[in-house]
Amino acid sequence: MQHAVQIETVINAEAIHTFPELRPLLGHRVRVTVDRLDQDRLDDAYQPISQIGRLALQARNAHLAAGGKLMSADEITEEVRLRRGGRSDV
Repeated sequence: MQHAVQIETVINAEAIHTFPELRPLLGHRVRVTVDRLDQDRLDDAYQPISQIGRLALQARNAHLAAGGKLMSADEITEEVRLRRGGRSDV
């Protein structure tokens, strides 16, 4: 099991642009703790807000229920490359 990573930073305008909910913290120094989550499960409390989010979650759950596995961004890129007729580098 990996340990959590802690990051200390000052909330700037760029962070506010990306995450508007941080606006009350503009200019404040904060500590963020990042814990790795199990990639094969999503917290049951998570509910997408948008219709596209709900559809994506349904597709993800159907994929996992059918025995599919989740892939990293690199694995997805490789899969797409191979399906488009690319050759493997290995």
